[in-house]
Amino acid sequence: MPKKARAKKAKPQDERKKLARFFIQLSRDPGLRGRFGKNPHGTMVKAGLSKKHIAVVRSGDPKRIRKTLGSAGPPGCFILLFPWKKR
Repeated sequence: MPKKARAKKAKPQDERKKLARFFIQLSRDPGLRGRFGKNPHGTMVKAGLSKKHIAVVRSGDPKRIRKTLGSAGPPGCFILLFPWKKR
């Protein structure tokens, strides 16, 4: 019997890069911003963000977001947060 293939777990640095790319895309793509404004959680899930990183974004805490991004954060990046609507 063949062994079941295990899904490779993403490395933390790869996950941080994915989060950084999401923020960059969010700043450049008005359509993505619109989808994010209407359904933040669904938009982040569709972008492939982990539950941990979704929670970090939902926290709205700039220090926590910067700490999570670490060196993956783009140079000159700043974070502008708006009040989170509970749905």
